[in-house]
Amino acid sequence: MSNYSKNSKASNVAIDDGVYASTIRLAPRDGYSLLVLEGFNFKIPSDATIKNILVKARRFKTGTCTIYETLASLVMKRERHDLPDWWVQYGARWADLNYFPLVETEVNYSQKGSGTTTNGQTFQWTPARINDPYFGVLFQTASEAKSKGFAVINYDLVEITVEYSLP
Repeated sequence: MSNYSKNSKASNVAIDDGVYASTIRLAPRDGYSLLVLEGFNFKIPSDATIKNILVKARRFKTGTCTIYETLASLVMKRERHDLPDWWVQYGARWADLNYFPLVETEVNYSQKGSGTTTNGQTFQWTPARINDPYFGVLFQTASEAKSKGFAVINYDLVEITVEYSLP
């Protein structure tokens, strides 16, 4: 997205190597940042049943502005054919309510392969959805309105693990 200035591809944050997906300099008045990482290149067999999906991300901030996560979720290719190809949030939604630290820390999220979200929508992950180039993860953060200064948000290692079974 436009407030991430560099390296916002899944391949650039696939290992813990000091190469980050980083925002531009954010201030409290900037509101929020949004990072969507796609292109994890899964090749799950078409007859597999998705059991669990796990997300691990290493992140931190530089600067003094107070930053927190408002949303994290998996994304997939939008299935509406009357609109251009794009991603859409799908499945469970999470948020790590801790403020972003100045040192790199790890957050972990997980969800079942199927179920019902907290707002009552059912979901069913399939191999086709996960193998699609639009499959990935979204992180949305916000700055605390009363904080001061600026901050840059950095994501390093971002991994998605898909557990599945075969017939």
